[in-house]
Amino acid sequence: MDVAVIDYRAPSAFRPIDTFSCRRLSGGVSLRPVLDCLDGLDRADTGHRHLCTLDDLSQCCYTSGHAGCDERIAIGPDGTDFDDPESVRRFEARRLAHVAARLQDPALRVAWDDVCETLAAGAGDVAALVAMNRDPAHAGASWLPLFRHGCVLAGAGA
Repeated sequence: MDVAVIDYRAPSAFRPIDTFSCRRLSGGVSLRPVLDCLDGLDRADTGHRHLCTLDDLSQCCYTSGHAGCDERIAIGPDGTDFDDPESVRRFEARRLAHVAARLQDPALRVAWDDVCETLAAGAGDVAALVAMNRDPAHAGASWLPLFRHGCVLAGAGA
């Protein structure tokens, strides 16, 4: 497995999700090396939490974008200069803190019982999840991004 360090200040052909993306894993990716990488990041950087997404990067961005538009957690850019990496970093840090605080708000929590019967999954979806749980060492992805701070909105409260 190849591990590439991502620096939001350095131009790259790879487009990370946000300025908190810190690693890109590629090559022969399987669960044990991914967990070892996460463990190493956690030990080396105890001041931050890390999130690894096994999702397709484009799907992750798409889902996070929709989640970020939810009026319960949305936050405006407030003068962010999206051509300035440091300005973007400050905006993303504000957004992360805002979303984390909102996810901790008991008034916004949804009980699992209230979610039942509201989401539909087909037999193919269920079969794919069962197969992944039976053999998690093969995530099926050719690379996985890692994020410092759990910035992907869907995982910010994890």
